[in-house]
Amino acid sequence: YPILSKCLELAYLQSELPVLLRNRVRVLEMAIGEGSFSKLIFPPDAGVVGLELNPYYLQKARQMKHVREAIVCDCLEPPVAEGSFDLIVANNFLHHVTQKMKPLEQWSRIAERAVFNENTAFWASGWTAPYILAKLGLKTLASRISSRIEQEHWQCLVQKKELDSMVSGNYEIVRSVSFLSER
Repeated sequence: YPILSKCLELAYLQSELPVLLRNRVRVLEMAIGEGSFSKLIFPPDAGVVGLELNPYYLQKARQMKHVREAIVCDCLEPPVAEGSFDLIVANNFLHHVTQKMKPLEQWSRIAERAVFNENTAFWASGWTAPYILAKLGLKTLASRISSRIEQEHWQCLVQKKELDSMVSGNYEIVRSVSFLSER
């Protein structure tokens, strides 16, 4: 399930980001990690500035052709001047944050546009065990297993409507796509 979800996110970003990058925008990637995911979505000459808390991950990210600069910092309070970027990309980061509004407010001052890939509460309940248990009518057990999945993967998941509400407080949501849903 997590692999399928990542594949769908990747396919979407590979089709969506080239349009946003057409005019040589300045891109800031939050929590770039090792850069292995974003190297699949950015062209080698993208000149991405990557932020990451883990310096060991950044050593690998710095070697990626699409990364112009890699900075060790807390992505919740990035040391970046207001208006210094055109686009922020945050791949699967906010669902690890409990107080999502604070970074969203800060990020909106850094860049006018943002692209987010995020897990919602459905992510944990959509795994095989909780999904099957819920279909069998064992909703309490399914909920407990979903909660355990959320905790083990350091997730702070919210419903899509709640996440959209938080994002729309700082950005105009131009497009919102759900890859997997119970429907």
